[in-house]
Amino acid sequence: MSRAAIIGFGLSVVASALAGCSSGAAEPPAASAGAGVDAGGSAGAGVGSGGASVGSGASPAGGQVAAGAPSSSAAGAGQSGGGGADVAGTSGTGGAAGGAPNGMALRTTPSRVLWTAVRHHGGATPSGRTNGPAQGPEQALVVHNAGTAAVTFSVEMTGPDAARFRVLSPSGALQLEPGAEAEVRLALTTESSELGPLPTQDDGATVLSAALELSSGGQTLSIPSYALVLSYVELEPTFGQILRAFPEYTSKLPSWLPDDANPNPPELPGVVPGTDEVSAPLFERLDPGKPVVMRPLARFSPPGLVPFGWYEAGKPGARMTVATLAEVSDAQTHDKSRMLEPPLANGSATFTVAAARFGIWMAPAGVGLLATDDAACFDGKHRVRTWSLRDAQGLLLPGNFLVGGEEAANADYQDYVFVLENVRPVR
Repeated sequence: MSRAAIIGFGLSVVASALAGCSSGAAEPPAASAGAGVDAGGSAGAGVGSGGASVGSGASPAGGQVAAGAPSSSAAGAGQSGGGGADVAGTSGTGGAAGGAPNGMALRTTPSRVLWTAVRHHGGATPSGRTNGPAQGPEQALVVHNAGTAAVTFSVEMTGPDAARFRVLSPSGALQLEPGAEAEVRLALTTESSELGPLPTQDDGATVLSAALELSSGGQTLSIPSYALVLSYVELEPTFGQILRAFPEYTSKLPSWLPDDANPNPPELPGVVPGTDEVSAPLFERLDPGKPVVMRPLARFSPPGLVPFGWYEAGKPGARMTVATLAEVSDAQTHDKSRMLEPPLANGSATFTVAAARFGIWMAPAGVGLLATDDAACFDGKHRVRTWSLRDAQGLLLPGNFLVGGEEAANADYQDYVFVLENVRPVR
């Protein structure tokens, strides 16, 4: 959401805290036209009902298949049915080394390429909107030969949106000796004239999916490439478009969330039945001998440093900071505040909790505390949702949860998106 939206919302916040963790609320009724303002300032869209299967290519009974990313998916500029929707998200983090099929010796770091960028428009920019940079983003991958013999390989982009990506280098085939490494540089076009019509705000960003293929001796290593291109700096992707960048994950979300960049319900609803959302004001470690992981998948908020961490049950004022989302100059991602896999300024996503029962929090500057316990939030509302995570086949992943934070009122819950590991909810 935009800073203007936050300021406007802040003026209307009711200071009195509401009851603690919400429970069992039905899906919100459809909002009337113009009821509220979305992150970019456009009129609020109605809130739908029913479910939609997003990204996985398979729909549940009664669902509707939405346009999702094909099997090649990945993205993040500048680094490395009833009531529910199945949202597919790819295994490993963006910085992990990629494997190779059939004993192929090549590996890449990262194993997928995630992009977030902003369109560049040739004409006049509408009032209240910010044009993207004229130059699209670039990224580099490191290719490593893990074998015992030299490998000669070619490089090309393939897939439905391959024409929107370019291989800057190498210009031809490369030979790598055993243990050697080489860099492959890619570029993404953000010229609006090349990307086609703007999506409607409810459709969020323009999604581009392709794959970088390294071919050698009849074998091919495919590195997914997934991009979210925002229409203007102030506009955002949908929650479903974010999750499609991580197709190893699925979760049943409320029908009004995955494919609406501006759900805008009359109120922030409580836990939605018929979905994978769980009532989780507090957690405990699933395996007491292992640390907790709180890995940021996405951030679409105003720029600034955003600390996050945990607090002992009943003591939100004595919070422990484990890491801080960074603020780094970058026009494509509004200084790293609107992107997939946002970087950390300090700390670590893996940490030890020195309490039997604990809550999770994040604190954007100028907004207030967002916490898993509603009563600890700055206005007592349901600002942090927790969903059970499933794998790509729909099987539950024990101890793994999807966490979405909402700092305004349009209920997109993608201001801050994390995967939380090695925990179980407690009340």
